[in-house]
Amino acid sequence: MELTIGTKIEAIVTEILTYGFKLDYQGIGGTCNLLEITWDESLNSEKLLNLYQVGDTVTVIVNGVNQGHFYASIKAVTPKDNPWTTENAPQLNDVLEGWVLTVTEYGYFIGLPNKARALLLHEDSHSTLDQGTKTTVVVKSIDLTRHRIFLKSR
Repeated sequence: MELTIGTKIEAIVTEILTYGFKLDYQGIGGTCNLLEITWDESLNSEKLLNLYQVGDTVTVIVNGVNQGHFYASIKAVTPKDNPWTTENAPQLNDVLEGWVLTVTEYGYFIGLPNKARALLLHEDSHSTLDQGTKTTVVVKSIDLTRHRIFLKSR
């Protein structure tokens, strides 16, 4: 069977790598990058790579084919879970409970209830936060096309 973009297939995980999974579909090799595993942006690479094991069968959508190799997306199988759709994304000025995923020199990446990741800059934060801390935030700006949400403390 020749694979085409958009085809839904059942592939087998053959190898787990730091950047994703190697897959096999009827003798054709494939790759699923970390960013294509789940819509949940709060999971770090270690947790993502532990979602599946070698030998697991996964349902994927083919999102690229190049010289006998395919590229696949697991998350494309569940588009309803996409946090960046109008239905799932927060709205401007929404008040949300989130948790600090990462602390950086310029601010905090906050995990939101819809599984998206948003940025709270230091200048928009009322206090210093630690990784894992729950915090109440307000959506300051949102760009669904570029997958960016900026927050401010409540």
